[in-house]
Amino acid sequence: MMSLAEVDAVVHTVESHWSHPVMTAAGFVPVWLEASGLVRSFEYEHPSGHRIRASTGVNADHWQDLTTGAIGYWSSLRKHVEELDLG
Repeated sequence: MMSLAEVDAVVHTVESHWSHPVMTAAGFVPVWLEASGLVRSFEYEHPSGHRIRASTGVNADHWQDLTTGAIGYWSSLRKHVEELDLG
């Protein structure tokens, strides 16, 4: 059995994160490729400059649009990025 410190030190790749398929399909690219910890986030940037952060390991998996300030739970991310006017 791993200790809490060992579990918190595990490195996770962006490809394993729930947000990756949604964001890459919408043309966003990850800002960084790895994160560690029980609570972790990945940021994505669109070629237009639009940025979104997706987090996991918190009370509920959620996202925050760093450009507009919108926030939501994981289940609403696809709809949000589809409705963005990224010209």
